[in-house]
Amino acid sequence: MALYPKTLYHKTNPPKRVWTEESEKQAKEQGWEFTTYQRQEFPKTMYHATHKPRIVKTAEELKALGPNWLTTPQEGNIHHIDPATVADTDRTEMLERAIDPSHSGAAQMLHRARLEDKAKAAAEEAGLDLMSKADLLKHAEEHDIEVDSTGNKASIIAQIVKAKKAA
Repeated sequence: MALYPKTLYHKTNPPKRVWTEESEKQAKEQGWEFTTYQRQEFPKTMYHATHKPRIVKTAEELKALGPNWLTTPQEGNIHHIDPATVADTDRTEMLERAIDPSHSGAAQMLHRARLEDKAKAAAEEAGLDLMSKADLLKHAEEHDIEVDSTGNKASIIAQIVKAKKAA
């Protein structure tokens, strides 16, 4: 006798929960034939050095993004991270999900958490973590550091830290 409910997996569609032998049979006829997770190419999160991450659901959406989009954030690219907006409870939940191997995208979430930690540490080290965006722009101007003022707080911090390290 089979145990229910069961989760069945499809090659291209989201998982389906079945509650009876009959519903399992119907699902299998429609392609939900796997009892183990089947990796799917889409949806996936794409990263860019100067744009916020985007979730694409199809190959057409991916193509429409254009060049320079990557499947993983690049080391040092913190343009899309604002550590000041990450509440402790959100961060704890994110880390818990990141270490759960059944969560799709767990590796990306863990990588993002590590980048946020680096961004926060860099901001603290440079004494910039408690400054407002306006103060950061003023700080950059006073130290002759060119920054993109349209970026978020984290991207401005990253530009200041990078300029100070280069000096």
